[in-house]
Amino acid sequence: MSIVSIQRRAKRHHLTNSLFSYKLTYEEDGTYYDGNIRNQYWKSNIDGIQRAYQYNYDGASRITAATYGSTKTGENYALNNVNYDANGNIKTLSRNGWKNNNTFGLIDNLNYTYNTNSSKILKVDDVSGNSDYTKRLNYGFIPIRCHR
Repeated sequence: MSIVSIQRRAKRHHLTNSLFSYKLTYEEDGTYYDGNIRNQYWKSNIDGIQRAYQYNYDGASRITAATYGSTKTGENYALNNVNYDANGNIKTLSRNGWKNNNTFGLIDNLNYTYNTNSSKILKVDDVSGNSDYTKRLNYGFIPIRCHR
């Protein structure tokens, strides 16, 4: 589904003008009945902008992407390319967001490395070439080394 169609769907869901409106919809296409969230819509009266995510999952109900839509032109906080190993650990993940040059674009293109036959993380490599957010990774709950 395209961002334009997500924007149209968000407009149809009539988010209220209260301080903050939020709505979740679940997979309703008749294919899956697993309780996964399909769409997330929200709007704040601070800026009046309607925003939405549409989530995609793999056969094991793990998130693989989150397409972002907004009535604000150019805004993009999408999650893409989420892949998993045989143990269910995240192997790759990329995210778009606000960059220090006042544009939206790729902020993370992460490759995860784990101990062999384990879920213990060894390192996360950000191969995006974007150095704007290096420090953010270093303050997480798990010691993470950024390799650029």
